[in-house]
Amino acid sequence: MTKDYSSKPPIELPPQLSFATLVILCLFAIGIIAIYVKDYEGFIIIIIGISIIVYGIWRLHTITDTFSWNKHNATITESELVTVREANEYGGQIIYYPKIEYLYVINGRNVISDRLSIIPHEYRLTDKDKVGRILNRYYIGKEVTIRINPDNTEFSILLPGSGRRTKEHYFAIVLGGLLIVALGVFVFLTL
Repeated sequence: MTKDYSSKPPIELPPQLSFATLVILCLFAIGIIAIYVKDYEGFIIIIIGISIIVYGIWRLHTITDTFSWNKHNATITESELVTVREANEYGGQIIYYPKIEYLYVINGRNVISDRLSIIPHEYRLTDKDKVGRILNRYYIGKEVTIRINPDNTEFSILLPGSGRRTKEHYFAIVLGGLLIVALGVFVFLTL
């Protein structure tokens, strides 16, 4: 039996296209272009803004892509409320999250996972009632439909997509990138 406790990233880029490699290549390209562009300050700001926009769109695509993953049957094997006290500069807060474990059989192997969403901490909330409502929907023994990543059958999620808060977060990143591009164009045209 394979236990999958969110150990694998949702999307694995080939090693030659890792995020760090892309960042280094982008910085190198910016450096080369800056040598040949007279007013490179605005140009660099535009490139940074475009990079932020691309990141936000890529994350939104990753979230919506989970709806196209393969559907598969699973059985809830564990469903409990977890309470954690997280310290911060204001003394801390109590966080609640559902620990829902499910079992599915794929290619003759049993796989156990506790991944709810493509976003790792999507359901870590301060509202105990909201977490309780999630737990009431996913009780032990319930047959559910999960989504399995077609590229990695041991990577599954119970809830495709994401919550409104997460989508708004990535839309804000895209909007911020657009504002940075506008700033870059302004600097480029006025200096």
